[in-house]
Amino acid sequence: MTLGGFFDYSTTLMWNRYCQAMAILIVPFYFKFSCSLIGIFEQNRKLFLIYLTIGVINALFLLVTPFYVQGLWSFGSYPYQPLGGPLYFIFTSYFVGCTLHGFVLAWKHYRLKQGIEKKHLQLFLWASAISYTGGFTLFLQGYHLPVPTTGVFLILVYVIIIGYSVFKYRFMDVEIIIKKTLVLTGLLTMVLAVVILVSGFINVFVDRYFLIPAWCTTLASALMVAGIYNMIRGFLVEVTDKYLFQKKINYRTLLREASEFLARVSDSESQSQNIVSFLIQKARIASASIYIVSGESLFLKASDPFMGVEDLKKIDSSHSIVNYFKNHHSPIEIQSLKEEKISNLMIALKAEAAIPCFSSDRIVAILFLGPQKSDGPYSEEDLDVFFTLGQEASIAFENSRLYDEALQKTKILEATQASLIAAEKTATMVGMAKAIGHEVNNPLATVVARAGFIYKEELKELEKIYQKEVKSTLPLETQIKIEKKLEKISDNAQRIDRSGKRIEVAVRTLTNILKDTQGEQGPQNFRVLWRECLEASRFSTSGCTFHDEIEPNLIIHGNNEQLIQVFTNLIKNAYEAMSGMKDPKITIIADKDPDDPQMAKIEFQDNGPGIPPSIQHKIWNQGFSTKSKPQTDQLGESGQGQGLYICKHLVESVHKGTMAVKSEPGKGTTFIVRLPLSEESIDGKY
Repeated sequence: MTLGGFFDYSTTLMWNRYCQAMAILIVPFYFKFSCSLIGIFEQNRKLFLIYLTIGVINALFLLVTPFYVQGLWSFGSYPYQPLGGPLYFIFTSYFVGCTLHGFVLAWKHYRLKQGIEKKHLQLFLWASAISYTGGFTLFLQGYHLPVPTTGVFLILVYVIIIGYSVFKYRFMDVEIIIKKTLVLTGLLTMVLAVVILVSGFINVFVDRYFLIPAWCTTLASALMVAGIYNMIRGFLVEVTDKYLFQKKINYRTLLREASEFLARVSDSESQSQNIVSFLIQKARIASASIYIVSGESLFLKASDPFMGVEDLKKIDSSHSIVNYFKNHHSPIEIQSLKEEKISNLMIALKAEAAIPCFSSDRIVAILFLGPQKSDGPYSEEDLDVFFTLGQEASIAFENSRLYDEALQKTKILEATQASLIAAEKTATMVGMAKAIGHEVNNPLATVVARAGFIYKEELKELEKIYQKEVKSTLPLETQIKIEKKLEKISDNAQRIDRSGKRIEVAVRTLTNILKDTQGEQGPQNFRVLWRECLEASRFSTSGCTFHDEIEPNLIIHGNNEQLIQVFTNLIKNAYEAMSGMKDPKITIIADKDPDDPQMAKIEFQDNGPGIPPSIQHKIWNQGFSTKSKPQTDQLGESGQGQGLYICKHLVESVHKGTMAVKSEPGKGTTFIVRLPLSEESIDGKY
């Protein structure tokens, strides 16, 4: 005996497995429906997805393996009943567990409900208990139990009780039920048609030449269903929207929800996007666009679908549609239009109606509405409702405009406050710089003067006395020693003199920076300047390797002392950043900038730990430092966050160059300094 007298054993087995697979997918959605009914679905969304995933996996295994349903058996007048395989208990346990979970959650909330909601839950629980008890008897045959399958008729009780609840107590929206029932019916019809067609095709044509296992037929059917499911579902939803529910919008409810929705204050762009979403979701419109007045024109603020045509992003205030609204103060429906320019605009926007939004007598926005999902034209009632909604939206747009202005003023105020703070800080630092200059220059003048006096006068006098009166009386070896000592003393005195003068320049530079003065500038040979930087840093960079690739005739325009200060500070920072590394190395590459013939490009590289991207923009801020905070406030103490701030100021504000950084953690840091070339270097005289 075959299923219904049409199929043989193997085809019946395939259909049985398919029906069981569909049954197992019912329970996660029953769980979802239970949670939605009592208002706790969002808290249980992840659990629903877990249940659904388990159900899909079980369904796939059930379709393509014999471990769930291994064959068929018969008893009495019930032929071809499913015979469970070794994993059939997993299938039934999942079905019972998931169903009971949803049922128990609904039962717990039933005791807390009152009035009509309690009645809804009561009927739902009765329907679930009766129908699922009857349905579960269909799984007992899988355990080789000769239980009649008449319990299947109890499933009809669910439909009867829920139907009674819908019509008697408005358990659910009838429109939604009809729509979803039709969509589901269409989908099931599609699935059945695919399975029948694939099975028939394989049985009639393919089996003549090839021996195809039953599971291959099942797999082919499942793949085809998966491929066309979303397309068919979208088509069915569109058809039901278009032909069955054309006049079901409750405009009173729509306007009430719109009033609540538009009361929220946000910026104009966010408000526009929210209104477009509201129109599409609640007013059953296929597309919508919003233009808001800004200055002398209207600008596109939001659209769905996205409007990418540049010419449609602005409507001039002289456009015919603006003049029409100024004169008529009423909405436009495309079918009644006679003005060609307005028609062309609405066709380009794929709009069938346009709604003006007025504040007093001034247009603040225009709503362009696409076709209704019902595919019907906009009636007078529709346009009146949307015109009312547009006037409420105009208040929201005005609030958004004021909100935007408040935000802009807040930003301006914050910028002004920041400028005042910076000015106050600068004034404080000017005073500090003057005090530092006074306190440092006084003792420093003595140091510089004494050092100059030593090597310019005293050492020369000492050399004269030595040459005339002492040298001839001493052995040659002693003469050599004394002469070397004199040279050493002279060299050290000159170093003290140069360093002292550099300190004077540094103090003067600090004051000049804060006063935005440049100091004396002129042609500087960068190779010579770099050698001076190395000389100034050699006692504080022991163990570090320096490598340079400098264009021999690179002549820049700038102040010698200030530029030495910039690069010695970079050397100091790089050396401190590479502290503890095995082979610290600093490389400088300097040449004419290939992108700008009037500038020199200098790349200062180290192989240190690098700077994290999250703080690279902060390193130029005054007071910001990646080093540990100094334990004292002594001038020049490492970690005060002044070095790079001053370097950038000297390069950009004083020398009119640029200073940037490129760094990657673990791969070192590169500072890129661009400085103006001297006129002679630009003209090619060097």
